[in-house]
Amino acid sequence: MPNQFDTERDLVDRLLEALGLRGVLSDPKKTHGRETGADVEVRLGQRRIAVQVTQYHGNEGTGGSALRAQEESDAARGLRRAYAVPTDASAGLTKRFSDKIAKAERYTFEEFTEGEVWLLVAAWVPQYGASAATTLIPIFIRVEWLERHFSEALRASKYRRAFLHVYQWPSLYQWSPESGWQVVREPEKLSPDVGHLPQRGAYIMKTGKPRWSVGYVQNGPKHDAGLRCFVCERASGGEIRAVAYTETPEDAEMLVAALEHAGD
Repeated sequence: MPNQFDTERDLVDRLLEALGLRGVLSDPKKTHGRETGADVEVRLGQRRIAVQVTQYHGNEGTGGSALRAQEESDAARGLRRAYAVPTDASAGLTKRFSDKIAKAERYTFEEFTEGEVWLLVAAWVPQYGASAATTLIPIFIRVEWLERHFSEALRASKYRRAFLHVYQWPSLYQWSPESGWQVVREPEKLSPDVGHLPQRGAYIMKTGKPRWSVGYVQNGPKHDAGLRCFVCERASGGEIRAVAYTETPEDAEMLVAALEHAGD
């Protein structure tokens, strides 16, 4: 099982890839021999950047995430099942941003180029024992909402850039003091008709209400990449379109349940 740094380095590496950047990643504790406030150090050319990494939890309270604890316990026992996940991300994101902004104030970041520090809030991470607890449905996220709730606090903080990166329904939001919040990658809302997707042979299994259903990927590049299921939306005209891909049926069914709940 990867340690915390390995997990955070992988998340930062995927962020850089999504941004089209190539950097050298290292453990700042090993590089500097002490706590610097950074979880991962990134070298981009001559720049040394501190990155703080945190994972979103939709049901996080003062004692942490009960769902994460349950999911990790189930994973340790080899159990897979569907979990109920919240669709309202406001409480979880507010907790993550406020906690990390406060933490950054405790450090100078003098070890890095002009004290440059980034914040990465990772959601729906591809990690066994964390997928459900970190689920954030990006089609419910609006840049205007992020701007209204977090820009002022970020501008007063030590962060020069902040990112909200959703990994398993790929989407990316970026903040800077100059530009505020912007969409780097829009979440897929409506992909081409399932019948025209590369992985021919997929079929639909209805679950719950008729708008949302779960399909299984039988072959093709997505299957080869380990994605075995997809969540489908039945549009008003009756056509079925894929909106997200998952590795397990449990993750797909969990997402369907959350989407159905959001429509109640």
